[in-house]
Amino acid sequence: MVRESMEEALSFGPGLPLTPTILVVDDDENIGGIIAEYLQDEGFRVVTARDGAEGLRRAREIHPSIIISDVLMPNLDGYGLLERVRQLPELVDTPLILMSCVAPRLSPQRPNAFLRKPFDLGGLLSLVQRMAPVCEIAS
Repeated sequence: MVRESMEEALSFGPGLPLTPTILVVDDDENIGGIIAEYLQDEGFRVVTARDGAEGLRRAREIHPSIIISDVLMPNLDGYGLLERVRQLPELVDTPLILMSCVAPRLSPQRPNAFLRKPFDLGGLLSLVQRMAPVCEIAS
């Protein structure tokens, strides 16, 4: 599976463009790996997590530009992750995309987008490109 270290996800130098970092949370290594590799090939930095609890911990560490999360996972599911992310001031505005093979459920917190599995990677890329901030660090 393609994984970027925390150090790589956080590293940048003065005057260099800041590449948006995407956090992909999925307990299925095959699906998470395919998404991570595809987004890396499209120029994004990608960090992965295997469940919602690990995803929340990593989100607090790296402050990703976007979170993409499966719904059905052990320890903390995608909706639990969404609720916790929306309670944290430093992450409250982070776009979050949920994906699942089951229909979305009513929740007090709504994701920015919901993708029904299986989905087209090009469609995911379009969503990510619309949500990703375009930013550059001042030199």
